[in-house]
Amino acid sequence: MTSGESIDKETTGQGLEPAARWKLIGPGIVVAGTGVGAGDLVATLSAGASFGYALLWAVVLGTVFKIALVEGAGRYVLASGRTIFQGWRSLGRWTGWYFGPYIVIWGLVYGATAMSSSALPLVALFPDGPDLKVWAIAMGLIGFALVWLGRYGFVERIMALFVGTMVVTVVGAAVLATPNLPEMVPGLVPIIPDGGLVNTLAVAGGVGGTITLAAYGYWLREKGWASPGWMRVMRLDNGVAYAVTGVFVVAMLVVGAELLYSANIALANGDQALVDLSDVLDERYGEVFGKVFLVGAGPGDPRLITVRGVECLRQAEVVVYDRLASAELLAHVPESAERIFVGKGPRQHTMSQEEIDALLVDRGRAGRRVVRLKGGDPYVFGRGGEEAMALERAGVPFEVVPGITSSIAGPSFAGIPVTHRQ
Repeated sequence: MTSGESIDKETTGQGLEPAARWKLIGPGIVVAGTGVGAGDLVATLSAGASFGYALLWAVVLGTVFKIALVEGAGRYVLASGRTIFQGWRSLGRWTGWYFGPYIVIWGLVYGATAMSSSALPLVALFPDGPDLKVWAIAMGLIGFALVWLGRYGFVERIMALFVGTMVVTVVGAAVLATPNLPEMVPGLVPIIPDGGLVNTLAVAGGVGGTITLAAYGYWLREKGWASPGWMRVMRLDNGVAYAVTGVFVVAMLVVGAELLYSANIALANGDQALVDLSDVLDERYGEVFGKVFLVGAGPGDPRLITVRGVECLRQAEVVVYDRLASAELLAHVPESAERIFVGKGPRQHTMSQEEIDALLVDRGRAGRRVVRLKGGDPYVFGRGGEEAMALERAGVPFEVVPGITSSIAGPSFAGIPVTHRQ
Protein backbone atom coordinates (compact mmCIF):
# COMPACT_ATOMS: atom_id res chain seq x y z
CA MET A 1 0.00 0.00 0.00
CA THR A 2 1.39 3.39 -0.97
CA SER A 3 1.52 6.42 1.31
CA GLY A 4 -1.15 8.07 -0.81
CA GLU A 5 -3.52 5.16 -0.24
CA SER A 6 -2.84 5.33 3.52
CA ILE A 7 -3.67 9.03 3.63
CA ASP A 8 -6.85 8.42 1.65
CA LYS A 9 -8.03 5.79 4.14
CA GLU A 10 -7.31 8.03 7.10
CA THR A 11 -9.13 11.02 5.63
CA THR A 12 -12.10 9.29 3.98
CA GLY A 13 -12.49 6.04 5.89
CA GLN A 14 -12.66 4.02 2.65
CA GLY A 15 -10.97 0.64 2.47
CA LEU A 16 -10.43 0.29 6.20
CA GLU A 17 -10.28 -3.21 7.62
CA PRO A 18 -13.01 -4.09 10.18
CA ALA A 19 -10.46 -4.13 13.02
CA ALA A 20 -9.29 -0.65 12.05
CA ARG A 21 -12.87 0.66 12.12
CA TRP A 22 -13.28 -0.47 15.72
CA LYS A 23 -10.23 1.57 16.71
CA LEU A 24 -11.81 4.72 15.24
CA ILE A 25 -14.98 4.59 17.32
CA GLY A 26 -15.31 7.92 19.11
CA PRO A 27 -18.52 9.92 18.68
CA GLY A 28 -20.42 6.81 19.72
CA ILE A 29 -18.56 6.82 23.03
CA VAL A 30 -19.75 10.38 23.58
CA VAL A 31 -23.31 9.29 22.71
CA ALA A 32 -23.15 6.45 25.24
CA GLY A 33 -21.77 8.79 27.89
CA THR A 34 -24.29 11.58 27.35
CA GLY A 35 -27.34 9.81 25.91
CA VAL A 36 -28.48 8.38 29.24
CA GLY A 37 -28.94 11.11 31.81
CA ALA A 38 -29.84 10.82 35.46
CA GLY A 39 -33.50 11.40 34.58
CA ASP A 40 -33.47 8.51 32.10
CA LEU A 41 -31.90 6.20 34.67
CA VAL A 42 -34.48 7.23 37.25
CA ALA A 43 -37.34 6.68 34.77
CA THR A 44 -36.09 3.18 33.96
CA LEU A 45 -35.42 2.43 37.62
CA SER A 46 -38.95 3.52 38.50
CA ALA A 47 -40.40 1.42 35.68
CA GLY A 48 -38.59 -1.65 36.96
CA ALA A 49 -39.70 -0.90 40.53
CA SER A 50 -43.33 -0.51 39.44
CA PHE A 51 -43.74 -3.19 36.75
CA GLY A 52 -40.77 -5.54 37.05
CA TYR A 53 -39.62 -6.74 33.62
CA ALA A 54 -42.92 -5.97 31.87
CA LEU A 55 -41.39 -3.05 29.93
CA LEU A 56 -38.22 -4.79 28.78
CA TRP A 57 -39.61 -4.83 25.26
CA ALA A 58 -39.79 -1.03 25.32
CA VAL A 59 -36.05 -0.83 25.99
CA VAL A 60 -35.28 -3.12 23.04
CA LEU A 61 -37.67 -1.23 20.76
CA GLY A 62 -36.27 2.13 21.86
CA THR A 63 -32.71 0.95 21.18
CA VAL A 64 -33.52 -0.28 17.66
CA PHE A 65 -35.52 2.87 16.90
CA LYS A 66 -32.72 5.19 18.07
CA ILE A 67 -30.10 3.27 16.08
CA ALA A 68 -32.14 3.77 12.90
CA LEU A 69 -33.01 7.39 13.68
CA VAL A 70 -29.49 8.56 14.56
CA GLU A 71 -27.98 6.58 11.70
CA GLY A 72 -30.30 8.50 9.38
CA ALA A 73 -29.07 11.78 10.83
CA GLY A 74 -25.46 10.63 10.47
CA ARG A 75 -26.01 9.56 6.86
CA TYR A 76 -27.49 12.97 6.07
CA VAL A 77 -24.51 14.80 7.57
CA LEU A 78 -21.93 12.67 5.73
CA ALA A 79 -23.79 12.66 2.42
CA SER A 80 -24.72 16.36 2.30
CA GLY A 81 -22.00 17.98 4.39
CA ARG A 82 -24.67 19.87 6.33
CA THR A 83 -25.80 19.55 9.93
CA ILE A 84 -29.29 18.44 10.87
CA PHE A 85 -30.22 22.02 11.78
CA GLN A 86 -29.06 23.26 8.39
CA GLY A 87 -31.16 20.56 6.82
CA TRP A 88 -34.24 21.73 8.69
CA ARG A 89 -33.63 25.32 7.61
CA SER A 90 -33.50 24.24 3.98
CA LEU A 91 -37.17 23.25 4.27
CA GLY A 92 -38.19 26.90 4.60
CA ARG A 93 -38.23 29.87 6.97
CA TRP A 94 -41.12 28.35 8.90
CA THR A 95 -38.72 25.85 10.50
CA GLY A 96 -37.01 28.70 12.37
CA TRP A 97 -40.30 29.74 13.93
CA TYR A 98 -41.16 26.12 14.65
CA PHE A 99 -37.85 24.92 16.11
CA GLY A 100 -36.62 28.25 17.50
CA PRO A 101 -38.81 28.35 20.63
CA TYR A 102 -38.24 24.63 21.14
CA ILE A 103 -34.46 25.00 21.03
CA VAL A 104 -34.45 28.01 23.34
CA ILE A 105 -36.88 26.58 25.92
CA TRP A 106 -35.53 23.06 25.76
CA GLY A 107 -31.97 24.37 25.87
CA LEU A 108 -32.66 26.23 29.10
CA VAL A 109 -34.51 23.29 30.66
CA TYR A 110 -31.98 20.72 29.50
CA GLY A 111 -29.04 22.88 30.47
CA ALA A 112 -30.36 23.46 33.97
CA THR A 113 -31.21 19.78 34.39
CA ALA A 114 -27.84 18.63 33.07
CA MET A 115 -26.01 20.98 35.44
CA SER A 116 -28.00 19.91 38.50
CA SER A 117 -27.86 16.18 37.69
CA SER A 118 -24.11 16.42 37.15
CA ALA A 119 -23.76 18.18 40.49
CA LEU A 120 -25.95 15.75 42.45
CA PRO A 121 -23.40 12.89 42.59
CA LEU A 122 -20.76 15.34 43.82
CA VAL A 123 -23.08 16.49 46.60
CA ALA A 124 -23.63 12.85 47.56
CA LEU A 125 -19.89 12.13 47.51
CA PHE A 126 -18.98 15.29 49.43
CA PRO A 127 -21.92 16.01 51.77
CA ASP A 128 -19.87 18.53 53.74
CA GLY A 129 -18.76 20.37 50.60
CA PRO A 130 -20.35 23.18 48.60
CA ASP A 131 -24.09 23.51 48.03
CA LEU A 132 -25.81 21.86 45.04
CA LYS A 133 -26.14 25.24 43.27
CA VAL A 134 -22.38 25.86 43.55
CA TRP A 135 -21.55 22.47 42.08
CA ALA A 136 -24.15 22.94 39.31
CA ILE A 137 -22.73 26.32 38.29
CA ALA A 138 -19.23 24.84 38.29
CA MET A 139 -20.36 21.99 36.02
CA GLY A 140 -21.97 24.48 33.62
CA LEU A 141 -18.83 26.63 33.45
CA ILE A 142 -16.62 23.59 32.81
CA GLY A 143 -18.92 22.46 29.99
CA PHE A 144 -18.93 25.95 28.50
CA ALA A 145 -15.14 26.11 28.59
CA LEU A 146 -14.76 22.75 26.85
CA VAL A 147 -17.14 23.77 24.06
CA TRP A 148 -15.66 27.25 23.72
CA LEU A 149 -12.12 25.90 23.43
CA GLY A 150 -13.21 23.20 20.99
CA ARG A 151 -11.63 20.42 23.00
CA TYR A 152 -13.63 17.58 21.45
CA GLY A 153 -10.74 15.11 21.63
CA PHE A 154 -10.41 15.72 25.36
CA VAL A 155 -14.17 15.30 25.86
CA GLU A 156 -14.07 12.01 23.96
CA ARG A 157 -11.32 10.63 26.20
CA ILE A 158 -13.13 11.75 29.34
CA MET A 159 -16.35 10.15 28.11
CA ALA A 160 -14.50 6.88 27.50
CA LEU A 161 -13.46 6.98 31.16
CA PHE A 162 -17.02 7.75 32.28
CA VAL A 163 -18.50 4.98 30.13
CA GLY A 164 -16.05 2.52 31.67
CA THR A 165 -17.10 3.71 35.11
CA MET A 166 -20.78 3.26 34.21
CA VAL A 167 -20.11 -0.29 33.02
CA VAL A 168 -18.53 -1.13 36.39
CA THR A 169 -21.20 0.60 38.51
CA VAL A 170 -24.49 0.31 36.61
CA VAL A 171 -23.92 -3.07 34.99
CA GLY A 172 -22.14 -4.27 38.12
CA ALA A 173 -25.19 -3.36 40.22
CA ALA A 174 -27.40 -5.35 37.84
CA VAL A 175 -25.12 -8.40 38.04
CA LEU A 176 -25.06 -8.07 41.82
CA ALA A 177 -28.86 -8.03 41.85
CA THR A 178 -28.84 -11.42 40.05
CA PRO A 179 -31.43 -11.00 37.26
CA ASN A 180 -34.12 -13.66 37.03
CA LEU A 181 -33.74 -14.72 33.38
CA PRO A 182 -36.98 -16.76 33.16
CA GLU A 183 -38.95 -13.72 34.36
CA MET A 184 -37.24 -11.49 31.78
CA VAL A 185 -38.43 -13.52 28.78
CA PRO A 186 -42.16 -12.58 29.09
CA GLY A 187 -41.03 -8.94 29.27
CA LEU A 188 -40.09 -9.13 25.58
CA VAL A 189 -43.78 -9.37 24.66
CA PRO A 190 -45.14 -5.86 23.86
CA ILE A 191 -47.72 -5.21 26.59
CA ILE A 192 -48.46 -1.91 28.29
CA PRO A 193 -49.41 -2.57 31.94
CA ASP A 194 -52.35 -0.78 33.50
CA GLY A 195 -51.27 2.75 34.34
CA GLY A 196 -47.94 2.20 32.62
CA LEU A 197 -48.28 4.29 29.45
CA VAL A 198 -46.13 7.16 30.73
CA ASN A 199 -43.50 4.74 32.04
CA THR A 200 -43.47 2.95 28.66
CA LEU A 201 -42.84 6.18 26.77
CA ALA A 202 -40.19 7.26 29.31
CA VAL A 203 -38.33 3.95 29.03
CA ALA A 204 -38.41 3.83 25.22
CA GLY A 205 -37.41 7.49 24.98
CA GLY A 206 -34.76 7.13 27.64
CA VAL A 207 -32.47 5.19 25.28
CA GLY A 208 -30.60 8.30 24.15
CA GLY A 209 -32.00 11.83 24.02
CA THR A 210 -33.17 14.43 21.53
CA ILE A 211 -30.12 16.62 22.11
CA THR A 212 -27.86 13.62 21.49
CA LEU A 213 -29.58 13.02 18.15
CA ALA A 214 -29.05 16.63 17.09
CA ALA A 215 -25.46 16.76 18.37
CA TYR A 216 -24.23 13.54 16.75
CA GLY A 217 -23.66 15.22 13.39
CA TYR A 218 -21.51 17.89 15.02
CA TRP A 219 -19.45 15.27 16.79
CA LEU A 220 -18.89 13.51 13.47
CA ARG A 221 -17.53 16.75 12.01
CA GLU A 222 -15.33 17.39 15.04
CA LYS A 223 -13.96 13.86 14.64
CA GLY A 224 -13.06 14.66 11.02
CA TRP A 225 -15.66 12.40 9.42
CA ALA A 226 -16.98 14.69 6.71
CA SER A 227 -17.52 12.56 3.60
CA PRO A 228 -19.63 9.58 2.48
CA GLY A 229 -16.50 7.42 2.71
CA TRP A 230 -16.98 7.33 6.49
CA MET A 231 -20.46 5.82 6.21
CA ARG A 232 -19.52 2.29 7.29
CA VAL A 233 -17.43 3.55 10.18
CA MET A 234 -20.28 5.81 11.27
CA ARG A 235 -22.77 2.92 11.19
CA LEU A 236 -20.49 0.81 13.39
CA ASP A 237 -19.88 3.75 15.72
CA ASN A 238 -23.60 4.47 16.04
CA GLY A 239 -24.53 0.83 16.54
CA VAL A 240 -21.98 0.43 19.33
CA ALA A 241 -23.19 3.67 20.92
CA TYR A 242 -26.81 2.61 21.27
CA ALA A 243 -25.97 -1.00 22.08
CA VAL A 244 -23.99 0.26 25.09
CA THR A 245 -26.75 2.73 25.93
CA GLY A 246 -29.32 -0.06 25.76
CA VAL A 247 -27.21 -2.18 28.10
CA PHE A 248 -27.19 0.67 30.64
CA VAL A 249 -30.97 1.03 30.46
CA VAL A 250 -31.58 -2.73 30.76
CA ALA A 251 -29.21 -2.81 33.74
CA MET A 252 -31.23 -0.14 35.55
CA LEU A 253 -34.44 -2.02 34.75
CA VAL A 254 -32.91 -5.14 36.32
CA VAL A 255 -31.91 -3.19 39.43
CA GLY A 256 -35.41 -1.76 39.72
CA ALA A 257 -37.09 -5.14 39.19
CA GLU A 258 -34.86 -7.22 41.47
CA LEU A 259 -34.06 -4.81 44.30
CA LEU A 260 -37.15 -2.58 44.42
CA TYR A 261 -40.10 -4.33 42.75
CA SER A 262 -39.50 -7.62 44.58
CA ALA A 263 -39.08 -5.86 47.94
CA ASN A 264 -41.83 -3.25 47.33
CA ILE A 265 -39.41 -0.37 47.98
CA ALA A 266 -40.31 3.14 46.79
CA LEU A 267 -37.70 5.77 46.00
CA ALA A 268 -37.89 9.56 45.96
CA ASN A 269 -38.85 11.42 42.81
CA GLY A 270 -36.31 13.02 40.50
CA ASP A 271 -32.55 12.64 40.53
CA GLN A 272 -32.61 12.13 44.32
CA ALA A 273 -33.78 8.57 43.57
CA LEU A 274 -30.24 7.66 42.49
CA VAL A 275 -28.90 8.80 45.85
CA ASP A 276 -31.62 6.76 47.58
CA LEU A 277 -30.62 3.76 45.47
CA SER A 278 -27.12 3.91 46.94
CA ASP A 279 -28.69 3.53 50.39
CA VAL A 280 -30.66 0.49 49.20
CA LEU A 281 -27.51 -1.10 47.75
CA ASP A 282 -25.61 -0.36 50.94
CA GLU A 283 -28.41 -1.88 52.99
CA ARG A 284 -28.49 -5.03 50.87
CA TYR A 285 -24.81 -5.62 50.10
CA GLY A 286 -22.80 -3.33 52.35
CA GLU A 287 -20.40 -0.60 51.29
CA VAL A 288 -17.56 -1.11 48.83
CA PHE A 289 -14.95 -0.98 51.58
CA GLY A 290 -16.94 -3.19 53.93
CA LYS A 291 -18.96 -2.36 56.98
CA VAL A 292 -19.01 -3.64 60.55
CA PHE A 293 -22.22 -3.94 62.55
CA LEU A 294 -21.93 -3.98 66.31
CA VAL A 295 -25.11 -5.93 67.11
CA GLY A 296 -26.58 -6.43 70.55
CA ALA A 297 -28.00 -9.96 70.91
CA GLY A 298 -30.21 -9.12 73.87
CA PRO A 299 -30.40 -10.61 77.38
CA GLY A 300 -30.12 -14.28 76.38
CA ASP A 301 -33.46 -15.36 74.92
CA PRO A 302 -32.88 -15.49 71.10
CA ARG A 303 -36.39 -14.12 70.57
CA LEU A 304 -35.43 -10.81 72.17
CA ILE A 305 -32.95 -9.69 69.53
CA THR A 306 -34.13 -6.70 67.46
CA VAL A 307 -35.49 -7.04 63.92
CA ARG A 308 -32.55 -4.97 62.68
CA GLY A 309 -30.18 -7.36 64.40
CA VAL A 310 -31.69 -10.34 62.57
CA GLU A 311 -31.45 -8.45 59.26
CA CYS A 312 -27.73 -7.91 59.82
CA LEU A 313 -27.18 -11.58 60.64
CA ARG A 314 -29.02 -12.75 57.52
CA GLN A 315 -26.86 -10.53 55.31
CA ALA A 316 -23.56 -11.17 57.09
CA GLU A 317 -20.42 -12.41 55.38
CA VAL A 318 -18.46 -12.65 58.63
CA VAL A 319 -19.86 -13.14 62.15
CA VAL A 320 -17.65 -12.53 65.16
CA TYR A 321 -19.55 -13.73 68.23
CA ASP A 322 -18.89 -14.16 71.93
CA ARG A 323 -19.92 -16.55 74.70
CA LEU A 324 -22.95 -14.59 75.91
CA ALA A 325 -24.71 -14.47 72.54
CA SER A 326 -27.23 -17.29 72.08
CA ALA A 327 -25.97 -19.98 69.70
CA GLU A 328 -29.50 -20.24 68.27
CA LEU A 329 -29.02 -16.83 66.66
CA LEU A 330 -26.37 -18.31 64.34
CA ALA A 331 -29.20 -20.09 62.52
CA HIS A 332 -29.95 -16.74 60.85
CA VAL A 333 -26.42 -16.56 59.41
CA PRO A 334 -25.86 -17.74 55.79
CA GLU A 335 -23.99 -21.02 55.52
CA SER A 336 -21.34 -19.35 53.35
CA ALA A 337 -20.49 -16.80 56.07
CA GLU A 338 -17.28 -17.02 58.06
CA ARG A 339 -17.96 -17.66 61.77
CA ILE A 340 -15.34 -16.67 64.33
CA PHE A 341 -15.75 -17.38 68.04
CA VAL A 342 -14.00 -14.87 70.30
CA GLY A 343 -15.71 -15.70 73.57
CA LYS A 344 -14.10 -14.97 76.92
CA GLY A 345 -14.50 -17.00 80.07
CA PRO A 346 -12.89 -16.85 83.51
CA ARG A 347 -9.12 -17.00 82.97
CA GLN A 348 -9.72 -18.20 79.39
CA HIS A 349 -9.71 -15.73 76.52
CA THR A 350 -9.95 -17.00 72.96
CA MET A 351 -8.61 -13.65 71.77
CA SER A 352 -7.47 -10.52 73.51
CA GLN A 353 -9.50 -7.36 73.00
CA GLU A 354 -6.68 -5.90 70.87
CA GLU A 355 -6.79 -8.98 68.62
CA ILE A 356 -10.56 -8.70 68.28
CA ASP A 357 -10.23 -5.03 67.32
CA ALA A 358 -7.61 -5.91 64.70
CA LEU A 359 -9.81 -8.73 63.37
CA LEU A 360 -12.78 -6.42 62.85
CA VAL A 361 -10.62 -3.82 61.11
CA ASP A 362 -9.02 -6.46 58.88
CA ARG A 363 -12.31 -7.99 57.73
CA GLY A 364 -13.90 -4.56 57.26
CA ARG A 365 -11.01 -3.32 55.13
CA ALA A 366 -11.29 -6.48 53.04
CA GLY A 367 -14.74 -5.30 51.90
CA ARG A 368 -16.68 -7.80 54.01
CA ARG A 369 -20.03 -7.27 55.70
CA VAL A 370 -19.10 -8.07 59.31
CA VAL A 371 -21.43 -8.62 62.27
CA ARG A 372 -19.91 -8.37 65.74
CA LEU A 373 -22.55 -10.19 67.80
CA LYS A 374 -22.40 -9.31 71.47
CA GLY A 375 -24.62 -10.29 74.40
CA GLY A 376 -26.97 -7.62 75.72
CA ASP A 377 -26.16 -4.18 74.34
CA PRO A 378 -22.82 -3.53 72.58
CA TYR A 379 -22.11 -0.44 74.66
CA VAL A 380 -23.02 -1.87 78.10
CA PHE A 381 -20.13 -3.87 79.63
CA GLY A 382 -19.42 -5.22 76.14
CA ARG A 383 -16.37 -3.21 75.14
CA GLY A 384 -18.32 -2.14 72.09
CA GLY A 385 -17.08 1.38 72.62
CA GLU A 386 -13.47 0.20 72.32
CA GLU A 387 -14.26 -1.68 69.12
CA ALA A 388 -16.09 1.33 67.70
CA MET A 389 -13.09 3.56 68.46
CA ALA A 390 -10.74 1.08 66.74
CA LEU A 391 -12.95 1.05 63.64
CA GLU A 392 -13.20 4.84 63.67
CA ARG A 393 -9.41 5.22 63.83
CA ALA A 394 -8.98 2.75 60.97
CA GLY A 395 -11.59 4.53 58.81
CA VAL A 396 -13.83 1.44 58.58
CA PRO A 397 -17.58 2.26 58.38
CA PHE A 398 -19.63 0.79 61.21
CA GLU A 399 -23.15 0.83 62.59
CA VAL A 400 -24.32 0.16 66.12
CA VAL A 401 -27.46 -1.96 66.53
CA PRO A 402 -28.61 -1.59 70.15
CA GLY A 403 -29.77 -4.61 72.14
CA ILE A 404 -31.74 -5.11 75.33
CA THR A 405 -29.29 -5.18 78.21
CA SER A 406 -29.80 -7.61 81.10
CA SER A 407 -29.57 -4.73 83.58
CA ILE A 408 -32.99 -3.64 82.30
CA ALA A 409 -34.41 -6.97 81.13
CA GLY A 410 -33.71 -8.77 84.46
CA PRO A 411 -35.73 -6.40 86.64
CA SER A 412 -38.47 -6.25 83.99
CA PHE A 413 -38.86 -10.04 83.98
CA ALA A 414 -39.03 -9.92 87.79
CA GLY A 415 -41.81 -7.34 87.62
CA ILE A 416 -39.62 -4.54 88.90
CA PRO A 417 -39.77 -1.30 86.87
CA VAL A 418 -36.37 0.31 86.47
CA THR A 419 -37.99 3.75 86.73
CA HIS A 420 -41.25 4.77 88.37
CA ARG A 421 -42.97 8.10 88.91
CA GLN A 422 -43.40 7.31 92.65
